[in-house]
Amino acid sequence: MTTLPENPFAHLSIADYGGPLRGGGISSEKVTATFLQRIDELNPKLGAFTFVAGEQALAAARKMDKLLR
Repeated sequence: MTTLPENPFAHLSIADYGGPLRGGGISSEKVTATFLQRIDELNPKLGAFTFVAGEQALAAARKMDKLLR
């Protein structure tokens, strides 16, 4: 059995992101990049995605970070 790579955000629920995002403790871009990296790591084995709009997701995350500043 293969073990999955460690997910640094596994212990957070979606509600847990609000405070750190608003407070500047973490950026939307960093969260998005981390999950995109995880997709890159796991998708070859899982085949869960046929298309990932990574650049668009990062662009949207950067816009959100600007709104939160």
